[in-house]
Amino acid sequence: METDGPPSTHQPGTTPLSLHPSTSPTHSQYDEAEDAALGDAYAAALAAGLNLFDSGDSYGTGRLSGRSESLLGQFRAEGRGARAPLPVAVATKIAPYPWRLTSGQWLAAARASAERAGGLALAQLHWSTSTYAPWQVNERMER
Repeated sequence: METDGPPSTHQPGTTPLSLHPSTSPTHSQYDEAEDAALGDAYAAALAAGLNLFDSGDSYGTGRLSGRSESLLGQFRAEGRGARAPLPVAVATKIAPYPWRLTSGQWLAAARASAERAGGLALAQLHWSTSTYAPWQVNERMER
């Protein structure tokens, strides 16, 4: 197997996974006017055989809270990339906000993310608070 670079041709779902930088609504310099272009990028990624999309409930702030997940859900509902060779998988990260302490609060956050994204393959902790708020980690571990 050649390892010097990506293969020049491929069959979707059979080539090594490669990740490329992309634009999505995160915390900085997002403009809602870009939504159509983001939808086109989503469809192009699916057509190229990429089917895993990473997101986070904290991607988008203020009135745009959860915007990245919402756009993924919108694109899925619109059927963009409907002829994709592989099913879409969305993995999201749940932010450890100080008010999320109990398992019920974490579950509610994951359910809200799944609702926005049109379903989730994976929900996980976005970052550890162990270095600046270790009491949060201990509280979560005890539940």
